Amino acid sequence: MAGGDLIGLPERQQGGLDAEAPWSDAPAVIVVADRGEARALTAHLVADAGGRVVGTAALSEGRARLDAQVRAAAAVIELDGWAGAWGPELLQWADEAARSGRLRAVVCFPAALIDTVMATVTAREVELLCDPSPFDRLAALRSALFPARERLFEQGLRHEAERLSRLSDETARIAAALADMSGMLRNGAAEVPDAPPRLAARHVRAMIRLRRLRGQGFSDALFADPAWDMMLDLLAARLEGVSVAVSSLCIAANVPSTTALRWIRMMTDHGLLVRRADPDDGRRIFIDLSEPALAGLLRWFEQAHELGWRPD
Repeated sequence: MAGGDLIGLPERQQGGLDAEAPWSDAPAVIVVADRGEARALTAHLVADAGGRVVGTAALSEGRARLDAQVRAAAAVIELDGWAGAWGPELLQWADEAARSGRLRAVVCFPAALIDTVMATVTAREVELLCDPSPFDRLAALRSALFPARERLFEQGLRHEAERLSRLSDETARIAAALADMSGMLRNGAAEVPDAPPRLAARHVRAMIRLRRLRGQGFSDALFADPAWDMMLDLLAARLEGVSVAVSSLCIAANVPSTTALRWIRMMTDHGLLVRRADPDDGRRIFIDLSEPALAGLLRWFEQAHELGWRPD
């Protein structure tokens, strides 16, 4: 099943989703979405992840429905468009609910809303999914419903369980690597050194273009390195004196947007990146290299120069 395709959904899950679900001990989920297809797909995936949908609402009624729910494990918010004032209100509600421990939220949105969503949501407990596949949604739901333990899947979902397990392992590996990197940078960089001789933004951009050329002969997945790609892009922007929005940085990462957002949030948590408000637009933030990360990059280029690398 791909995208919003409902082929294969049981009839009981293709309609009647606004009715309250019968009680069970499965984690309760509220779905806020305008499109009936999105509600049906989410209900199907919630069941696959081990939860149950206890109520649904349109975006305009989402805040009231969420406030009315006494207890729930998670909420899924589908933002197909900005939906007037309802989008910001729901994002703020999800952020505050996650911070207070009331519930965890999964927010699905199109690429056009990346900057606004990232400017509004800062709680790590909110799962952000940009143009997600069903697998992305299933992984996020499983994480939201069972954050502290693994879950056994039915026979028909065994391959999905294996993929989800690998995703969890990979996320843990990434977090550990970033923690090590940020610790090394903090310990080894008391101040930011000057840029190496003759290093200019065009040299960094040329290195980025060379990295992209690998995709002409090999699969991009073989060389995926979003952390390095984003840090190079931010260094070039710093040398150019320009600001980088989240949407632009996701493009530089050269991976799916949801993956890029996960990296940006983790790298920010570990002190490699910093958020900066756009003074002209409250719906957007900029991302910068932290001082330790900038110092580490400049030292790397200096060492490359000492080894014989010449940008021109």
